[in-house]
Amino acid sequence: MARAVSFGRAGHDDLAQMAGFLSATTASALERRREISGRRSAAQRELEAAEQRLADAERRAGVVRFVEVSASVEAAAETTAEIELSYHVKGASWQPLYDLGLTGERLTASYLAEVTQSTGEDWPAVRLVLSTARRGLHGRLPELRPWYISRRAPVPEVMLRARGAAMEPSGGPDGDEADVSAGAASLMSARRPSNAPLTAEVGDSGVSQFYEVARPIAVPADGSPHKTTIAQFDLDADIDYLAVPVLAAEAYLRATVTNSSPLMLLPGQARVFRDGQFAGETNLETIAPGEEFELQLGVDDQIRIERKLHRRATSKAVIGGTRTVDIGYETTVRNHRPAAARISVRDHIPVSADGDIKVRLREAGPSPAEQTDLGELTWELTLEAGQSATIRHRFTVEHPAQVSITGL
Repeated sequence: MARAVSFGRAGHDDLAQMAGFLSATTASALERRREISGRRSAAQRELEAAEQRLADAERRAGVVRFVEVSASVEAAAETTAEIELSYHVKGASWQPLYDLGLTGERLTASYLAEVTQSTGEDWPAVRLVLSTARRGLHGRLPELRPWYISRRAPVPEVMLRARGAAMEPSGGPDGDEADVSAGAASLMSARRPSNAPLTAEVGDSGVSQFYEVARPIAVPADGSPHKTTIAQFDLDADIDYLAVPVLAAEAYLRATVTNSSPLMLLPGQARVFRDGQFAGETNLETIAPGEEFELQLGVDDQIRIERKLHRRATSKAVIGGTRTVDIGYETTVRNHRPAAARISVRDHIPVSADGDIKVRLREAGPSPAEQTDLGELTWELTLEAGQSATIRHRFTVEHPAQVSITGL
């Protein structure tokens, strides 16, 4: 359709007809989705009612489901003994969840476990022990193989044309949207209880930790998740802002936190609350005790960022000479918050991948606090309420006049 419009083969009526068709199709699909969701909920209720009737009938008939286990026991002499049977079953797992509440520069972390089991045996109110052990990405010890490289074979022109046709855009949006659950809008357990929270006992088996949950929990063998608290603890947080204006004209509030607890924090989803209000969701990676990690706490629109190009000039060069491209940027940061704010501003200059192309930083005011070999520049600003600051940096790119530059 885009090509038809550009070549004049389609007009406003055709676009309107396509828009109407897409709207009607989307509405019909959403209606079918709601209908299917309703039928699924009704079927789930009927299934649960049927399972309950079956369980009641088996209980009245005296039907007992069991597993028979036999064992050989040897004793050197006649004695009286108690035998405890332990066994492993498949279909039981748990995954970590987190509620992170930030108040000032204090982070309250609620470490939760979502336990699921479909072993065929309901667990009554039992004491759970959760392990952090895992097998790893490989079932056995990883072994390196030879790493071979060779000259790239030329691609036939027919394949290049076919690849170019396949990469043409389809003309429609991808439709992916963030889905925020209704439960995420609630406050973090309303308020923290005045009494000390129940905390799991932590053990260490050498390569992993295990947590004995303090409160017994019943977990039916229905495959549905059941939450329990592993621990709740406070951590110190260092609060500042991160701005990368070349990518987004926004300031991101972040917290740098050290895991001062004895717990291993496993990868999992975390809901973040700031001063009791829901601030968003993030994902935690594996965090060992004593390890430092960062939390992204959302965008603060009271920190305004503006980056603009204020200089671009190209020198003239004779044949066989050198051409110089002079580029400068100006970034303005304004703090509209009622209190002081620490802001880390990051930008970059190009990195040359050719020995004949020279990139030089000519001017940077104020001087960056850090500059890496990959051209990344970092400025650390502290702005009082209502204060603003301007960052200017300028660089040049020198190259032979007969060489064309890409990526600039």
